[in-house]
Amino acid sequence: MWPLFHGRGAPKWQLWLEAVQTAVRIRDVARAAHHHGARLRWFDFDEVKNGVTPSGGEPFLRPLNSVELTKRHALRKLGALRFLALSVANRESLVFLAPETDVDSPVVFAADSALACGGVPGSGRTLALTAPHHGSEANKAAYTTVSRATANVVWVRSDGNYKKRPGPAFLGEKSRVCTLCRGGGASKQTVRLDDTPSGWTLAPGVRGCNCE
Repeated sequence: MWPLFHGRGAPKWQLWLEAVQTAVRIRDVARAAHHHGARLRWFDFDEVKNGVTPSGGEPFLRPLNSVELTKRHALRKLGALRFLALSVANRESLVFLAPETDVDSPVVFAADSALACGGVPGSGRTLALTAPHHGSEANKAAYTTVSRATANVVWVRSDGNYKKRPGPAFLGEKSRVCTLCRGGGASKQTVRLDDTPSGWTLAPGVRGCNCE
């Protein structure tokens, strides 16, 4: 029987198996989107890591840590394992901004990123920002990055009921809300925010974070 283990000591066949499984998931998502008439877009994280300014997307949703690949971008040749690893590494999660307009307050979708890219906009309005990796302490650097950019933010966290999440960094934020708080016995809720002239606020009836 072949050993089943992960990490640095994982056998090459195990890494290839995980790569193939990742490729299948990517293909299934892309195929479903195509069949529903969606436009498929590809973004490169490494471009920004190497000093290129983020670009692409739409005026209403822009990347903060990647470059949208278009016909003018040459695709680098990557090994199969390296190429697929880009899609599963939390630190390379793509971050998008719905920018502030005359009538809309800004929103940042952080995915599982620690926001090492910076680029979080400062604003006189309260920014809505999804808590990276469900409020995991492994992403604590994100809260420092955001605090340097703006003092006005409401953190929105979705998760199940897990012992280690959220971590102290998330719990140290003044304005936060969860779909399901850890402990306390409260039921799961739909998080709704109202966009006011001063920015995002909790809608009436929405409970703020009360994680224990």
